[in-house]
Parts: sequence; structure tokens; C-alpha cells
Amino acid sequence: MKKINGILTDVTEKDLKLLKSNPKEFWEGVTRIGKAAFDESLQEITIPESVTSIGDWAFWLNESLQKITIPESVTSIGNWAFYHCKSLQQITIPKSVTSIGYSAFSGCTSLQQITIPESVTSIEEAAFENCKSLQEITIPESVTSIGDFAFNGCSSLLKITLPESVTSIGGWAFSDCSSLQEITIPYSVTNIGNYAFLNCENLKEINIILKSGESYKVDKEQIELYYGNNNIQKLREFIEYKEAKGIKQNFIPNASVVTSLKKEDIENFYKYSKNWQNLLNNFAIKNGKTPAEIQSEPKSDFFKLCYISG
Repeated sequence: MKKINGILTDVTEKDLKLLKSNPKEFWEGVTRIGKAAFDESLQEITIPESVTSIGDWAFWLNESLQKITIPESVTSIGNWAFYHCKSLQQITIPKSVTSIGYSAFSGCTSLQQITIPESVTSIEEAAFENCKSLQEITIPESVTSIGDFAFNGCSSLLKITLPESVTSIGGWAFSDCSSLQEITIPYSVTNIGNYAFLNCENLKEINIILKSGESYKVDKEQIELYYGNNNIQKLREFIEYKEAKGIKQNFIPNASVVTSLKKEDIENFYKYSKNWQNLLNNFAIKNGKTPAEIQSEPKSDFFKLCYISG
């Protein structure tokens, strides 16, 4: 093994025997676990308190690792740190850790449960991607953003609750979570990235928290019309408008229609939606045009509205 400026790398089978027989000597002077430090034969390890950082690729592709104990002295877990540690079943991240790197636990297919401490403020891109056995995860109030692909492919994840602190959900963040049945989007979230819930086959409805604190169920397909910066806020505003007007129909237009049409036009759509010709006539009058002129503009707001309504 090598120890350069406190960074441990290139641990051999002989070094692992020293780790078992004399761990104090093995860890002497080590403050950081470096790139691919341990080979694939390592099954269990307790990291001493002298270590403050688990570096990039530290245990990556170590398919035999089943258990690891991380001390309170560690403050960061690097990119790809546990990438494809396929036998790792459970891990406790100490409260001292403030950052979890890109793809840190990606491909840990045996990992069933993980608790993220309140010291962590963001879940980086692909941090838990393809953790196919992960059924439960607790996200603390300290987390403000969930990165792209963060939980992509977590096919056993049943339910996730996002705290009020989260403001952004990245693209593909929960895509291919085929078992996911329930998720609540707190009022704090202002941005949902593209395809955030793609191929979530069992997720039919998503709970949206409104300004009033009330929960409103929205079809997943309708949420997909509101991907992009601040669009989720437009959705909330429209739902609140619809509820205030006592409109009972569950139809919700997409974000571009909500912003390009006056709300009273959308209200009239609900009013006349059972009679397409009346709706067309009403829309034409309000826009100072004839019905024929409106019909000759297939890309008009009227046809956007009718198309989306199904």
C-alpha cells in the first residue's frame, strides 16, 4: 500500500492481513482513502476516526464489500466512492458528512436502506442510481436539491417524502422507479426537471402541496406538462384559481397555455367544453375574430387548449 500526504491507495492482499492483525499500524497517518484503495476481496471494514474524507473511487467496483462503518470524523464521501459495491446491504452516513458525491452509491444493487443525515444539503447527480433493492430512504430537512438521475432505476422504492426544504428536483431524478406508488411535492419545490418520473408505472397520482398547505392530487401525465423552471408554481396557481372558482372538472392545461391565455378564457373553456362550437364562438368573440379565422390558425391558443383537453 501507499501512504502519500495522508492519502491511502494501492492496498494489497498482504496489507489486508495487516489490517486484520494490526489495524492501528495499518491506519497510521491516514486521513483520506484514495482512488481504488481496496481490491475486490474486502468484505468488511471499520474506518478509524483519523480519516476525514472518503475520496473519489475509494471502494468502487468492490463487489465483495458487505459492511462498512464510517466514523463521525468523515465529512465528505467522494464521487463514485461506493460505485457498484453490489454486496453492500446497509450503510449509516454519520452526521458529520456534509457532501455525498456524484454516483457515490450508484449500482449498489443490494442496498436496502440508507439514512441521510441532516448535515447533507444536496443529493448529487446519480447518487443512488440503480440501487435496485432500496425500499426506503429518509431525506432530511437540510436537503435543498435532488440532482439529475439521483434515484433513477431504484425499482424497489415504494414511497418517498420530500421535506419542505427541497426547492429543486432534477431531470430523471425518479425515472424507472417502477414500484413507486406515492410521492408528495412540497410547496417549496419550484422546479421539476425533464422526465423526473419517467417510467414510474405504478405512480398514477402525485400529491401537490398548495400555498394553503392543502394537498391536491394530480395525474402524473399532467405533472409532465409542467417540467421546467417555475412551471410547477404555475400549476399550483392554476389549481388554486380553479378551486376558488368552484370548477369541478379535473382537466388541467399545460404550462404554456396557462401563461399564454387569460385565466377567464380557461374558465370559459370549462364552461363550454361540452359544446365545442360554443367554445369556438366564444373564443373568437373574445379575440375579435370570426370562428373561421380561429379555425385557420391550428397553432392558436384555442387549439392548444382543445388538444390538451383530449
